[in-house]
Amino acid sequence: MNGFWFRRWKNQVKKWLSEWRGSNRNTFASQYKTCPSCGKFVGSNDAICEYCQAPVAHLQVSSGRFDESEEGGSVHLESTYALFGLCTFFFALTAILTYQNQLASQEDFGLFDQLRAYVLPSSEAFWNLGASTTGAVLGGQYWRLFTYMFLHGNILHIIFNLSALAFLGPLLFGVFGLRRFWLLTLGCGAAGALGSIIGHLFVFHSGSNVVGLSAALFGYLGALYAYYRGTGDLGAAEKFKSYMIWGNVFCVVVTLLGMPIDNFAHLAGMFTGWGWGILMFRNASTKAMLWTERTLLILFAGTWLYGSFLVLRTLIPQIHGG
Repeated sequence: MNGFWFRRWKNQVKKWLSEWRGSNRNTFASQYKTCPSCGKFVGSNDAICEYCQAPVAHLQVSSGRFDESEEGGSVHLESTYALFGLCTFFFALTAILTYQNQLASQEDFGLFDQLRAYVLPSSEAFWNLGASTTGAVLGGQYWRLFTYMFLHGNILHIIFNLSALAFLGPLLFGVFGLRRFWLLTLGCGAAGALGSIIGHLFVFHSGSNVVGLSAALFGYLGALYAYYRGTGDLGAAEKFKSYMIWGNVFCVVVTLLGMPIDNFAHLAGMFTGWGWGILMFRNASTKAMLWTERTLLILFAGTWLYGSFLVLRTLIPQIHGG
C-alpha cells in the first residue's frame, strides 16, 4: 500500500513539473520572440521589428522552446546557470585553498586575512586547480587548456565575467542551441589559452598563470556577430561588432594601467568564435558538420572532465585534512 501511494505521489509531481515546464511557459514563448537589435518582444510571425525596423523573420519560434531538445532554439537558462555554478564553485575552492595556505603560514590570522583569500587568491591555488601556463601545456598537460577557464583571479574578475555571461549566454543559446553553446564555450576558451601561450612565447616571454572565462565570452561575441551578419540582420551585427571593438579597447586600456589582462587570449577566443559562427551558419544542417561538432564536443568535454578529475582527486583529501 505504501508503494502504491508513493508511485501516485511521484506521478503527480511529474505531472506538475511537466505542466509547469510545458504549457505554462510555452504559452508566452510560442507567441513572442526577442528582437536582437533593440531587445524588445515582437510577434512570432513578425518579419520586421515594429520598434526599430530590424529584420526578425529569420528568428525561429516553436511551441517547444523550453523542451529538452538540442535544436529547439530556446532561450532557457540551464546552460548559463551551469556555467555560473562551475565558475562559482571553483572560485570558492580557490579561496578555500588560499585560506588554508595562509592559515598554515602565519600564526596571527584575522578577518582581513580571511577576506583576502576571496579578494586575492594565491598563485599556488590557481596552479593546483588547473590554471594554464605555457610550460605546463607545452609539457603535456593539455587538459589545462580547458580547466583554466573556470578559475578567476579575484572577486572583480568573476563579477565582470559572470555579468557578461548573464547577458551573452542566453543569446548564444537561443541562436546556436545546446550542443553548440558548449562547443563554443570550450572551444573558444581553449583557443584563448593557445593564443595566450603564443603571446607569452613570442611577445611577453612570461610563464604566469592564465585564468578566466573571458576568452570564451569574446568567442560568444564573435559567433553572434557572424550569425547576425550571415542572416542579414546588420543592426544586430553592428551591435556585437561594437561590443567586440570596445571590449578589446577597454581591456587594452586597463592593461596599460597595470592590470594583468591577457589580450592575446581575448583575441584568439574572439576570432575562433567568429570563424566557427560562420561555419555553423553556412553548414548548419549538414551531416558532416553535425558529426564534426559532436566529435569535438566529446573530445573537449572529455579532456576537461579528465583534468577536473586529476585536480579534485589531489585536492579533496588536502581540503578535508586541512
